[in-house]
Amino acid sequence: MAQTVMFDDFNYSGINDNQFSTFNKWNIVSGVSGPPEGGLYSRNNVGFTNDPANPSNRLMTLSTTVNGTTKATTHARVEAAGYEYFEGTYAARVYFSDIPFTYKDANIQTFYTIVSSSLAQDGSKYSELDIAEYMAADKWGISPDNPVLYTTSYHKYIAVPWTPWKTYNAITGSQAGWHTFVASCTDGVNIRYFMDGNLIATHSVTDNETQAGLPVYPRSNMHVAFANWIWNNVTGSSTANRTTTMQVDWTAYFKDQDLTPAQVESQVAAFRAEGLQRRNLVGQTHYGAVNPPPPPSFSKLIQAESYNSMQGVQLEGTTDVGGGQNVGWIDNTDWMSYYDIEIPATGQYLVEYRVASPQSSGIVALDLNGGAISLGAVAVPNTGGWQNWTTISHTVNMNAGTYNVGIYASSGGFNLNWFKISSVSNTANAQVVTNELAKEVTIYPNPAFSKINFSSQDYFGATVQILNAEGISQIKSTVSADGIDISTLKPGLYTLVITKDGEQILERFIKK
Repeated sequence: MAQTVMFDDFNYSGINDNQFSTFNKWNIVSGVSGPPEGGLYSRNNVGFTNDPANPSNRLMTLSTTVNGTTKATTHARVEAAGYEYFEGTYAARVYFSDIPFTYKDANIQTFYTIVSSSLAQDGSKYSELDIAEYMAADKWGISPDNPVLYTTSYHKYIAVPWTPWKTYNAITGSQAGWHTFVASCTDGVNIRYFMDGNLIATHSVTDNETQAGLPVYPRSNMHVAFANWIWNNVTGSSTANRTTTMQVDWTAYFKDQDLTPAQVESQVAAFRAEGLQRRNLVGQTHYGAVNPPPPPSFSKLIQAESYNSMQGVQLEGTTDVGGGQNVGWIDNTDWMSYYDIEIPATGQYLVEYRVASPQSSGIVALDLNGGAISLGAVAVPNTGGWQNWTTISHTVNMNAGTYNVGIYASSGGFNLNWFKISSVSNTANAQVVTNELAKEVTIYPNPAFSKINFSSQDYFGATVQILNAEGISQIKSTVSADGIDISTLKPGLYTLVITKDGEQILERFIKK
């Protein structure tokens, strides 16, 4: 019997691409809708962007906006029209943002399946699997204003007053970055949830104190959905206008099949290797250019205080999520070194830093083997205090090997709790830019107000793309003696991607 599979790589030209609404029947919610009650959903908050880690790949983006002065908010949701999904395995690769942590906005970035709200009070039919709900600033009580990932299964609910019959699990700590989520329900009783290959929850019945023991296993056909919305329109006090963007790389559903996360990853890799961009429940397929499969997932979190050697720093207790110690008293040119860190494959890696600072002068730089290989630097923002934590990041190129990884304070005045190195894409077959090549070009001034220039004429004519902190393209241009006009950019940290003859250089700059 032929397998029934839905797969979508979200390789669309834009929201008006006819196949977006017809092939897998995706619908963009627009206008007044819930949640929250009376929320304003904008079609313009959904888009598609090139994957900065893989030029042949596209990503779907869902954004919220907050007007800092009026506190007006807009939300984003994409859902499959109709209700065609029931037992089997659901999966998606999703990127979460920690921007809401900075502003204490009640964003919920989520991947879920659900039935019609008209069945909400019918426990014999209602079905809802919230596979991943990420609140970078928790407003539901597990860890107020800190990052929490929720996984929830419902029996039913009453909207007013809010009364749910459900069970849930919560994981505290930042989940910013890319994750693969899998939910499997095939035995009529249990729903198993996985994140990045690890089992994070098994749900079968409600755990409410007065209504425990009711089944949460799906009882009706559902649709697949992605949403980025702000719970009850609760936002922080900042008067800054801000946008939070969630990204989706791909999603899949395997009807009546109980697949492990490894089997899901293998199947998606096979789809991409053969150039399959989408497949629907009636068996239709659409092929494009071969899209290289992602590499084996790699992520290593390193506590800042676990250094093997250092200069000038001290330790103190931290109030950040998870407790323990952070590195403090970081002055200009102070450093920490962490020995024998293995990088499994040549390619691009996302490096995240958990930082706190009452000022905006800090710069954290990353290097390998005592500075022999410089990988780049990131500006540390003003987080509002020595124990007000946020996560900053940049993408670097590294060759496979074992290194002593160094954290160097080009400019001090910040605390560091941890840093994390995670694989981004498989570039083993591409030429990776080495440190010597990167030295051939310098951008200036940095920080810049209206224009950035290039030190090397060798890159004149090369294509340039400027990405914001969420990885979304803002400017596309070419390198020339006239530089690049950046006057239209908002102040903040940006990534400049220079591409020439199959080679790429990534540089960071600050727009003032």
